Amino acid sequence: MKSRKLFRLLLNIIILCAIITFFIYKIIPAYEQSYSASLADKVDRLESINEPKIVLIGNSNLAFGIDSKKIEQEMKMPVVNMGLHGAIGNAFHEEMAKVNITPGDIYVISHTDYSDNGAFGDSVLAWTAIENNWNLYGLLKKQDIPIMKKCLSNVSEKMHQKMGGRYY
Repeated sequence: MKSRKLFRLLLNIIILCAIITFFIYKIIPAYEQSYSASLADKVDRLESINEPKIVLIGNSNLAFGIDSKKIEQEMKMPVVNMGLHGAIGNAFHEEMAKVNITPGDIYVISHTDYSDNGAFGDSVLAWTAIENNWNLYGLLKKQDIPIMKKCLSNVSEKMHQKMGGRYY
């Protein structure tokens, strides 16, 4: 009898793990093609350059208004444009700036008016930016965790709506 209960328990754990894995890899990436999700590519580029570089930190005015290639050609240095939605807030942008700092780097910081209080501006946007890119969770500070947890149900609902109200 004990072995049968143990078998059922293990089977339930395996099924639960399978459901969680499916959820993480199939349902959560609802925003992987969004503008905010470009953060993963930006961080990858920033981490890949281990020589002096120019790093642009700020909101979407950098992402859409700066010709990084032209700066790269003129300055003869690689440029990483980390411009992202301003509503995420300066704190999030500042955390991005700390990735792979190398001697000789030039940082151009273009702060936004959205939030300058050390906290994330729009946590839902932060969720859409980091989504299931586990390496990006390092951008979160301890003080951000409660805010991110609080808006998780809102993010889940938006993901549900994005999928046309279907659950898989």
